[in-house]
Amino acid sequence: MAKPREVLLIGEGNFSYSVALSETSGDDVAVTATCFQSESQALAQDGAPRNIQRLRNRGSLVLFEVDCTCLKEHEAIRDLHFDCIIFNFPHCGRKSGVKKNRNLLLKFFQSAVAVLKDSGEVHVTLCNGQGGTPCDSPMREWHNSWQVVPMAAEAGLILSEIHPFQCEMYQGYRCTGYRSQDKVFHVEGAMTHIFTRSLPHILPEKLKMEKTVGKDVVCFDIPAELSDYMNSCQPETPEACDSTVSQSDVYWIKPTATYVFDQSKTDYVPMIQEQQSVAGSYALRPSLLLHVQEIIQREDFSPDTLHAVTGLVFHRVPISPIRSLAFHQLLLLGMFPVESHSIQCFQNCLQSLLAPYGVSFEEMKAGLEQQVWLNSERLPKFGRIADLHSFLSPAHEGLQLTAIVINLDHLATLIFGISDWRLLWTFDPQFSKSFEQNPIGPFKPFSLYPSSYSHDISFWMDPESFEEMDFHALVREACCGTVQNVVLVDHFRHPHMGHASLCYRLTYQSPDRALGHSQVLGLQNQLRRLLPVRMQVTLR
Repeated sequence: MAKPREVLLIGEGNFSYSVALSETSGDDVAVTATCFQSESQALAQDGAPRNIQRLRNRGSLVLFEVDCTCLKEHEAIRDLHFDCIIFNFPHCGRKSGVKKNRNLLLKFFQSAVAVLKDSGEVHVTLCNGQGGTPCDSPMREWHNSWQVVPMAAEAGLILSEIHPFQCEMYQGYRCTGYRSQDKVFHVEGAMTHIFTRSLPHILPEKLKMEKTVGKDVVCFDIPAELSDYMNSCQPETPEACDSTVSQSDVYWIKPTATYVFDQSKTDYVPMIQEQQSVAGSYALRPSLLLHVQEIIQREDFSPDTLHAVTGLVFHRVPISPIRSLAFHQLLLLGMFPVESHSIQCFQNCLQSLLAPYGVSFEEMKAGLEQQVWLNSERLPKFGRIADLHSFLSPAHEGLQLTAIVINLDHLATLIFGISDWRLLWTFDPQFSKSFEQNPIGPFKPFSLYPSSYSHDISFWMDPESFEEMDFHALVREACCGTVQNVVLVDHFRHPHMGHASLCYRLTYQSPDRALGHSQVLGLQNQLRRLLPVRMQVTLR
């Protein structure tokens, strides 16, 4: 027999909701019902004595004088942990205003997580308009709402579900007002907000890695900003770099040590001592096209056959909502007779498959090489079909080497309706669970209406030494990947001093983790502490 779900009800008035829930759920739920009033005050409410007795007859625990802002301090609750905590129509009372009610929500959430199981839920039902989400109709102005999502985020909770309050499901439930006063809450249009725990934000750290490149074993440090993307990494020599990738987009790696395997001694012999190699000797793979020569030289490579390769590639790009610094790439490579018009054939095939997802195709010619770009409304040139004429030798006369390269991560966001590419890299198991249904449908976010915060940062810098990409890298590291966008909003160069002043606007928003106002301030201050030390700038 399954263990019943432990449910804690907060702020009950006449206990009619507790009775309805207990009797509707039967033995599947173990109810602990609480109210803020003393027992004598609660018993004076219409219907309360009968409801309390019905609860006790069913084995439910009924508690009085329970403060929702300090649940851990109540002797009957402090050692318990609940699967679900329910608070219907919280209110400070009378005309207390939105700020006091926001503070009530904040303190309740912080108190609730102390007695909530790791997989537990917190249900908060608010009158229409109070929550401040687009589900309210009409939606209040943000400053006039209770801002339930950012209040919950301060306690590490995300909004996982929201639906209308189903009053009719609870037979006998009668809503009362604040502390059971005569003026009742309006249940019409009320919304139930369901919150769950999110993963914490963790400051990324540099990773030490060791990879074999040819006969060499290369030891190197991975930049902290890439630490969450390192399920696969291979340093490459840059000779055959993809011509469509700018050199500034490449993650150059400075080996900390390089070894060669000495067969006579069956041991690794150091070739380059620590920190003596030249920066730029190796790079994190920027494109799978680096492997074209290797593929066409394989024994199993034959004409009229498509060879497929997938792997992780890295681009050192600014922080933006559309471009990711690491993504999975698909390379399809084949050799076909020139008269087969392979590029046009592949374009027609892909067009029929991807047109429903808003993918368009743009034909271009670069020298002797014909190519077709794949574009979406959010990200142009996320893939291409190309004629790789330069890889062919005279022995391949009459043949055409055709490659198809596609950013699989961006394609996945288009097909499944994923709004933020960072979700593809989340460690939250709720993401993968959303694709377990059969058939797989559009992605349903597990963190609804995440709050967005904007903060500016200004500083003086030396234009001769300042590297903007280093600034973006530091923002990613210091702010734990929570910055969705960075925009330069002001630039001033002193006419006599030579120094320049920059002002960047940072937009914080996390698609998978709770992010409250106080957390954002902490991350912004962390960036301000690191910026002068790492980049030798002067904060304004």
